[in-house]
Amino acid sequence: YFAIVSNASGAATSTVAVVTVLMSPQITQDPSNTVVAAGSALNLSLAAIGTPPLSYQWYKSAGAISGATSTNYVINPAQTNNTDSYFAIVTNVYGSATSHVANVVVYVPVNISQQPQNQAVPAGGTAMFNVQASGFPAPTYQWTFRGTNWIGRTSNPLIISNVNLSNLGTYAVLVSNAGSSQLSSNAILSMSPSITMSYTGATGIWGRSAVLSVGAIGSGLTYQWYENGVAIGSATNSSYTFSTVQLTNGGNYSVVVSSPYGSVTNSAQFKVIPASMDVGTCASIDIGGVIGSNYMIQGSYYPGGMFGTTNTWMTLTNLTLVQNPELWVDTSANAFRAGTRYYQVLPVPASTNQAKVACINIGGVAGYSYIIQRTDDVLNTNAWMTLTNLVLQQNQQVWADTSTNAPTTGVRCYRILPGQ
Repeated sequence: YFAIVSNASGAATSTVAVVTVLMSPQITQDPSNTVVAAGSALNLSLAAIGTPPLSYQWYKSAGAISGATSTNYVINPAQTNNTDSYFAIVTNVYGSATSHVANVVVYVPVNISQQPQNQAVPAGGTAMFNVQASGFPAPTYQWTFRGTNWIGRTSNPLIISNVNLSNLGTYAVLVSNAGSSQLSSNAILSMSPSITMSYTGATGIWGRSAVLSVGAIGSGLTYQWYENGVAIGSATNSSYTFSTVQLTNGGNYSVVVSSPYGSVTNSAQFKVIPASMDVGTCASIDIGGVIGSNYMIQGSYYPGGMFGTTNTWMTLTNLTLVQNPELWVDTSANAFRAGTRYYQVLPVPASTNQAKVACINIGGVAGYSYIIQRTDDVLNTNAWMTLTNLVLQQNQQVWADTSTNAPTTGVRCYRILPGQ
């Protein structure tokens, strides 16, 4: 700096004065966080201003770095042990300034050395997918299911407990670290066959239809039914239907449920009976009247009709006596085990003697013929006596035992055989 002084007579100039502004260091550009692959160059830099001369010293977490005294700090090639936190201090005679910390990661790219493998487990079982991978820093894992991240599934191996149908599909894992990532190949979770509803055996009625069935779950299931160990042609569904059961259809039936992931077998007996038989008692009336005369038989659930009235009596049949006395058995609707029922015979005179006889509620096929036999000694196989050959008029029919001594015989056993 200098000054000039002047008036009307002239001017004078001062001597020059030199002024120096002194400034402590200021950082104008901090080093940046850096991620580099191992084997490549690491270059950290900063910029600063201040009154020269400025001096620089780089530091890492362990302390000052020997020889790192310029605006740049370079490591070439960088190694994983160079991963650290770095900063620099700039100084002059008037002060110092410290840069921000730069976090440096020197990584080794992730590498999957073993892919997850396909799994097949039964229903309710446990599946485990495992991947082997390397890299630095240590890899992290994110599993995907059917192409979508499975939230919270970040462990290796991946364990799936109590497997059900909703768990089946493709799985993969994204393996990552600070500088790289790699997606594994897909692994498929399938379900081996599992029986959910067993075929436990069945009883078929001659001439009727019957269905054998099994319940199973799994991937890609197929079925094959067997009769006494021999495959049944076209019986390849979860159920096998007899359109008309024959007496020769009885035997051991099995079904093999298969898939590419294994098989299970379910076996049980199929029993064929001529007809279903429900033995009970029916009301009977021993009618004493005149042979050839007609009698009206009525029934009611109320003694003497309801409150002594006559409008609760229901006509069951009109009977012409063919012998005296004659046994009539009530086989009308609901008579089988119907509870208490009262009877009257019109017109009078006719005597009635109420009793109970054995009845069989036969379930078979209308038009089929059945042999009904009885015995008083089930331990004697030669004691069975044929009572009748009956052709069913309907699929469910009540037959009453009106044979000799039937109303008073006590214990009597019955069986039904196929008719001739």
